[in-house]
Amino acid sequence: MRCRIAIALLPLALACQGHQPSLKSTTPESDTTVYADSSVDTRAQFLPNSCTLDTTWANMRRALDSASVVLGFIIGVHGRAEANSISVVSTTDHRLVGTAEQILLSCLFVPALKNGHPVRVRVTQPVNFAILHN
Repeated sequence: MRCRIAIALLPLALACQGHQPSLKSTTPESDTTVYADSSVDTRAQFLPNSCTLDTTWANMRRALDSASVVLGFIIGVHGRAEANSISVVSTTDHRLVGTAEQILLSCLFVPALKNGHPVRVRVTQPVNFAILHN
């Protein structure tokens, strides 16, 4: 039996709808303020097709039919998840947490904006795994 894997990251907010704001930061790099997602002017957005997966089929088979890992993390001013901020909110399969973290770290986001400037923001993102049987 042949199988393929589907991995889905749901959008954090509305899709970019054809244009992608610049990821260049105009905020000082030393600004350590982290905003709640609800307190920014423009919410961070996941950039579709920006993630990569570098793992083995054996690790993915652990998902059996499907699994979900919900991660909390900070999106920095350059549109990347900050590795030291990642925490597991919930999961249906603890064996896939490491893979979910790898995927998340490879993704790009349009950073949140406050007063027209990119800011760090704390968000929650589900990573859904499924093995699709042909």
